[in-house]
Amino acid sequence: MNKMHSGMLNCRGTIQYKAVSRDAYGGETVVWSDEAAVWMSIEGLSGREYFAAQQLGGEITHKIRMRFRRGMQPGKRILHNGRVLDVLSVINVGERNRELEIMAKEEV
Repeated sequence: MNKMHSGMLNCRGTIQYKAVSRDAYGGETVVWSDEAAVWMSIEGLSGREYFAAQQLGGEITHKIRMRFRRGMQPGKRILHNGRVLDVLSVINVGERNRELEIMAKEEV
């Protein structure tokens, strides 16, 4: 297992969570709110990884690594340089509460 060094976390991004409110007529309004600004690494999936993700029925396009954060879960999103990455899965690497590996799909 590779040890994560701070130099590997070379991208600054913002984690956001979704809040849904209803108006007087029952219509929904979705608002994304900032949760935290974090350092991370973002990489597009290699050809083999992308193919494997597609075989599992996912639409995963990117792998994100960051320091462990409680509450990080699918349904949140990450903003980075004007890009939006929807969090599809979160893995606590080695179950050691030190590092997260996040599989995400970039909104187009």
